[in-house]
Amino acid sequence: MVQIDNRLGKCSMIMG
Repeated sequence: MVQIDNRLGKCSMIMG
């Protein structure tokens, strides 16, 4: 699963 978290103002790709 690829989740993009842009709440911190940066693109973070988390693979879980």
